[in-house]
Amino acid sequence: HCSESPMVNDDCGICGGDGSACEGMWNVYYESTEAMGGFQFKVNNVTILNAGGGAASTAGFSITSSTSSATILGFSMSGSSIAAGSGVLLNLELSGADNSTCISDLIISDVSGDSISASIENCNTIKF
Repeated sequence: HCSESPMVNDDCGICGGDGSACEGMWNVYYESTEAMGGFQFKVNNVTILNAGGGAASTAGFSITSSTSSATILGFSMSGSSIAAGSGVLLNLELSGADNSTCISDLIISDVSGDSISASIENCNTIKF
C-alpha cells in the first residue's frame, strides 16, 4: 500500500510513479548548470489541455499555454528563478500525444532576461 510507505501516488494513481504513465500526461525535464529565469517552447502535433507543476510551480512561475499554437511560456513576475540542477520542469496534460511528440522552438532566459543557449534531448529534456 502506497500510503503505508515513503512513496506516494503520482497523478496517475501509481505508487512511486513519475506521472509518465498517465493517458495524456507528459513531463518536460531540465538539466542546467545555471539558474533559469524563463522559458518558452512549442509541443508539436498536440493540443495542450493543462500545464503546471514541477520546478516551474515550485519557483512560483506564471505558466501560460496556447491551445491554438501549442506554445508554453513560463516566467516569474517577482523575479524568482529555477536554480541550476535537474528534475521535472513542468507537467503537461496533452491531447493527441504519441511517440513523435517533441518540444521545439526552445527559448531559455537567465535571471537577467538574456537568452541562454540550450538543447533538447530525447524530445522532452532541456539541457543548458
